[in-house]
Amino acid sequence: MSELLMEGKTPENWAKQLLEHGVRVSPRLIRTKARETGNYYQLGNLMLLSPEQIEALLMPGRP
Repeated sequence: MSELLMEGKTPENWAKQLLEHGVRVSPRLIRTKARETGNYYQLGNLMLLSPEQIEALLMPGRP
């Protein structure tokens, strides 16, 4: 199975996981930033982000 399917998560899943680490961020904000930067995969309505893509969204000033 591909790494994306094993490690990729939806914005909702990432928001829950980040909250467990004390980072409060909404799935909507993750979606917006992902679309602005192009850091996501999409199939139909399903948006998946890899751990590397989430890290890129969290880094200031990095596209």
